[in-house]
Amino acid sequence: MLETSWDEGFAKKAFKVLLKYDEWWNKKRDEDFDLLCSYHDPLESGWDDSVRWDDVKVQESPHGMYPVEAVDLNCLLYKQRSVLSHLAKRLGFGELAKNYENLAQQSAQLVRKKMWDGDFFYDLVSGSHKMLKVKTPAAFLTLFSRVADNSQAKTLVKHLFNKEEFWTAFPLPTVSKDHPKYDPEGYWRGRSWVNLVWFAYHGLKNYGFYEEASKLAKKVFRAMKKSFSCRENYNSATAEPMGAVDFGWSTLILDIAKQEAL
Repeated sequence: MLETSWDEGFAKKAFKVLLKYDEWWNKKRDEDFDLLCSYHDPLESGWDDSVRWDDVKVQESPHGMYPVEAVDLNCLLYKQRSVLSHLAKRLGFGELAKNYENLAQQSAQLVRKKMWDGDFFYDLVSGSHKMLKVKTPAAFLTLFSRVADNSQAKTLVKHLFNKEEFWTAFPLPTVSKDHPKYDPEGYWRGRSWVNLVWFAYHGLKNYGFYEEASKLAKKVFRAMKKSFSCRENYNSATAEPMGAVDFGWSTLILDIAKQEAL
């Protein structure tokens, strides 16, 4: 909204709230003080029963799992810190703008270096930094946020269009097809969700992969227009609609369709 019509009063209010939110993540979700923040419960991630959390679930923990420094979370925090830097500069808080720009760049660098194994981006166990080798579309948020370098981006595109990984009947299953726990009907264990397609679509365009973005958009749009509702999620193997009808974030397909003139 502020990019469309600058309102300094609203900008100050938004900045104050966003600043407090980012400070909360730094204070409450960076228990090993490495500038990578973590999820403490599967439900706060939005990925509910994902295979991502299987190896870190702990019944005796009050939160249900060991803290996980998640790829997608830290990519979104990078974007958030970039926004804070931009707003601080517009509002005349020069020193704060520099501090948040530095923090944003440190966040991006840590994701690129610590979460990349040479072939894919993975979550880390907080503290030990053990890689959780589960391939999920969370990795493609490095494209959406522009965190990945060009070489990493090219490698990720190969994974996205691999039929044995993420290029399924309805693309981007919530865990790679070649994972032993992949279930095309599993809620966050193999079904496909449109919000993840949206992140990947815009991520591809960020790196100049326009033909690939269009290919992804057309495949998803063809699958979705067979039903009369934007469903919650889709069977990744058959593209059959599943879950709730008229689901909010599945309408993101309209943004994609508009940009592609579908």
